[in-house]
Amino acid sequence: NLITRIEQVFEKCLKASKLTPNDIHSIEIVGGSTRVPFVKKLISSVFGKDASTTLNQDEAVSRGCALQCAILSPAVKVRDYSVQDVQLYPISLSYEENDKTLSMELFPLMHTIPFTRALTLTRSSDFQLKAFYSAGVPYHENSVCVWNVRCANKADKGPQKIKIKFRINSHGILQLVNAIIYEKIEVNDESMEVEESADKQNGSVNDNVEKMDTEP
Repeated sequence: NLITRIEQVFEKCLKASKLTPNDIHSIEIVGGSTRVPFVKKLISSVFGKDASTTLNQDEAVSRGCALQCAILSPAVKVRDYSVQDVQLYPISLSYEENDKTLSMELFPLMHTIPFTRALTLTRSSDFQLKAFYSAGVPYHENSVCVWNVRCANKADKGPQKIKIKFRINSHGILQLVNAIIYEKIEVNDESMEVEESADKQNGSVNDNVEKMDTEP
């Protein structure tokens, strides 16, 4: 039944948001199919308020695309405009260690984006990181990206701290921003820390994890 399926989508949306109908200010609908009476009726039934139609239902998406193009273009000047969205599918990281695959969640479901997260590991040799959607994707392929991080030939100096920074931009695209080696050296009997960039190549991180920092 199509009506039941659409109603389930609305209920799933409300449940995933962890909001109650009283927490919602308004529900704006766009697209020609939203004119169907039973769709509006289901919205009122699930969310406890009538749908709002203050936007042009046919042109809203194309106008938004045009605005985004203007924001990206260096030839057009527009007012500062930003939107906070959420991550619709949780993203995890994995790596191989002692013939085992270990993993950890990097960006959980409904996490605010854009967002930057830094992860500190201890490594003595090159390693590979794999990012993947850990749940909820409507298709079989869940891989996001694979990175090969090279430790700049420092294996002879033993395990070293490596700080890796990940970022999800406003479009939900994941990036490995950088990987930095922290090395302690002795200079005039004084200890100091030196930062050195590790190579990364595009092609659960839980290996001696010391801490995970978050940077809004």
